[in-house]
Amino acid sequence: MQRTQRLRSGQIVRQDFTEAARFVFFASDLPEFPYWTPGGTAFAIDYKARPYVVTCRHVLDKADKGDEPVITDLKFRNTPVRASCVHRVQDLDGGALDADMGDVTVLAFDCSVTVQQFHDTAYVVDENTAGSSEHGDDLLVHGALKAWSFINETEVSPHFSTFEFSDAGATSEDPFIREAVAKFADADFESLAGLSGSPVFNATRRYLCGMVVRGGMQTGICRIRYVDMFDIVRLLESIHTGDPRVTYTKTVKRQRPKA
Repeated sequence: MQRTQRLRSGQIVRQDFTEAARFVFFASDLPEFPYWTPGGTAFAIDYKARPYVVTCRHVLDKADKGDEPVITDLKFRNTPVRASCVHRVQDLDGGALDADMGDVTVLAFDCSVTVQQFHDTAYVVDENTAGSSEHGDDLLVHGALKAWSFINETEVSPHFSTFEFSDAGATSEDPFIREAVAKFADADFESLAGLSGSPVFNATRRYLCGMVVRGGMQTGICRIRYVDMFDIVRLLESIHTGDPRVTYTKTVKRQRPKA
């Protein structure tokens, strides 16, 4: 569903965060298996009129040597847009901090690739369309469950779904991570595999609020950990400006996890 948002510049945009989602799959050099997937989701971003794609490092790291991730121009089309560079966070706090922010990966494109090649599906990010969540906010997670998606030598058929979660706050010592919880009665899936890299939208505040990095499911209760969009935007800013070092402060209100 498209939502009307006002950018910091005053411009009004209508965008649907679900259209930014992409199925993660790879091109191989094996004729009998030209494409394959480890399971995972990514999403396209329009940051200051430049395109980027955000996903999880652990999803891309499953690729065999020489296999390239295929980024498509549209959610359900196989026209590739080739990334030129992969950016990852390193040396957090001088190497002293072990955090899930290190799992965030941003694919960048050379100057010949424009946001127009994503046909208005790249989610426009600025301080009005992206931000942090608060405890109890309603969240939407949109991704491609691996068990429901299909890929073979002639067909790539991702199955995207939107899942409703509730923000459970910052429950760990990791300052970049928030937790969300959902309960699904009679769920027709048994695993959250494939949701890594999925965009998380805050339906309460009407903006993009993060990316799923991991999760699990037990007796119908689903828990995910997602990286705060506030921190992902800091990474995008670093990439966009070419400054390899980012320093900023952030106040995190921790929630005591429920038993």
